[in-house]
Amino acid sequence: MLGEKANLSGDSESYGFGAGTSRGQRYWYAGGDLGGYHTILLWFPEQDRALITMAASSSNVATWNLVLEIMQSWFGTEKQPTAAPITPRRNAREWAARVAGTYRSVRYPHHDLGKTFMVTMDQSVRANADGSIAYGGERWVALEPLRFHTVSGERQLTFQEDSSGQIRFLNRESERIAWYQGGRTAIAFYFCFLLLSLFILWRNWRGNNAPLRWMAAAILIHSVSWLGAVLVADPQRLILGNPWYLTAALGFGALVPLVWVFLVAATCRGLTRTSYPASHRLSAMLTALGLGLYIPFIMYWRLTVLSGT
Repeated sequence: MLGEKANLSGDSESYGFGAGTSRGQRYWYAGGDLGGYHTILLWFPEQDRALITMAASSSNVATWNLVLEIMQSWFGTEKQPTAAPITPRRNAREWAARVAGTYRSVRYPHHDLGKTFMVTMDQSVRANADGSIAYGGERWVALEPLRFHTVSGERQLTFQEDSSGQIRFLNRESERIAWYQGGRTAIAFYFCFLLLSLFILWRNWRGNNAPLRWMAAAILIHSVSWLGAVLVADPQRLILGNPWYLTAALGFGALVPLVWVFLVAATCRGLTRTSYPASHRLSAMLTALGLGLYIPFIMYWRLTVLSGT
């Protein structure tokens, strides 16, 4: 259903409205989200019909699924266009490669914990060898450097540049994000930190490096506690404030940077006052730096009170 939802995105327009074509019907649409509540408005001028859907959910999938069901009832099943041969355009591969990347809806909380609910909602634009792009389960052919259309020509994608000339938006409704900001990357980082902290605790359980154990324990406690609190919390209620257990988990995150500073100080002190082999010194420094990467990770995803959640 998510792939079909992407097919509803049409030509980029202004004033918060977009236009497109689906099932042979031209439509205008607009939507809004607020702390777990989602609204979508569609108007079909040729049919003199309008549709409004509203839902309380952690994502807007529920509203879009209802839209697709009603459109199918009104206008029938979407006909899949027959793949047509592509007439290669000059620089088509370059155009496709330039817009390829990961995109995320601009309508999500950028500055609070709510952004974590978007980790599975990223959309990928992939450049094909023939100069087309793959998006939403379909192939899109280049019309010009920043505009692509489906093989049937019914729908278009328009990309926009920022002030520095870099690709920034897709149909003004999705923004391009860096690889380290993607949801899959975040999930991979999370499990890497979790497994690393478990390994360090197992390996040094009876060792004499207490600061290292404390840092690993801090990461383990914080990572498990905030994830558990997020899973238990009702996303629709977060607009009214965080529950106490989620606040406690995010508050514990404020201790993580302090423990890491203590680890770095203890590591530097040990390396300067004790004669260790070069391999041991390198391992100690890399371990401290690796664990320190947990701090920008939780700051970006607003998983601590230090990030202003």
